[in-house]
Amino acid sequence: MSALLQTAVDIYTTPFLLRALAAVLIIAPLLAIAGCMVVHANMAFFSEAVGHSALTGVALGTLLGVASASQSIVLLVFAILFAILVALLKHASKLSADSIVSISMSFCVALGVAVLSQGGGFSTHAHILVGDVLTVSAAQLKQSAVISLLAVVALGLVWNGLLLSAVNASLARSRGVRIVAHDILFSVLLAILVMQSVPWVGILVVNSMLILPAATARNLARSMRGYVWLSILISIVSAMLGVYFSVYFDTATGATVVLVALCFFLASLVARVR
Repeated sequence: MSALLQTAVDIYTTPFLLRALAAVLIIAPLLAIAGCMVVHANMAFFSEAVGHSALTGVALGTLLGVASASQSIVLLVFAILFAILVALLKHASKLSADSIVSISMSFCVALGVAVLSQGGGFSTHAHILVGDVLTVSAAQLKQSAVISLLAVVALGLVWNGLLLSAVNASLARSRGVRIVAHDILFSVLLAILVMQSVPWVGILVVNSMLILPAATARNLARSMRGYVWLSILISIVSAMLGVYFSVYFDTATGATVVLVALCFFLASLVARVR
């Protein structure tokens, strides 16, 4: 018991651990809100593709000689362009949305790995796969908080249109909803949120943080409002417990948060069956 209490004390008294906790408490609820729409609109594969496009963003930064401190800007710009391109292709092409996303993701991953593997240099960029939230600085926290606030406002402005489009596209058009514009805007917001999280939690688990709280809430909620609030609550609890257990067991923070969220999801399956 003393070890458990000591871990909690360490988190709240060690600056870099406290910053890590603050970071996941900023990004987790925001990913949960966006995740509700991702799950509702069947866009989980698209969000996965956006996350994997970070490899190409890193590769472009390397080719352009961008310093590691400015690499996040390259990641963000490329992710936004990638999201807009895929959103436009989904509406313009006769191929299914899954096919468009799969082709785009395959291209990004292949190009990123090919460029980064030149001269055996991939190992120097492997950290992007798992992230490291323990390295977050106070300045990055402030930046993330501002981006999160702006993203929440933007999501609020297009939420009803996105929801109606996901339920019935024809009805949405008859109500004056610009489906393509809403889809592009949400895709851009999703790209921003994912790329903000990738350096801290990694490419491999960021989509799980986006999907799991929303999927868990969907199993339990009985209204859209309850769905969103429950998703936020699950994400916050998962983030806090994930940081705690990652310190206690000395494991990767992002992966541990996902494992806790997965436990909640499995519990929600049992509750739904009952």
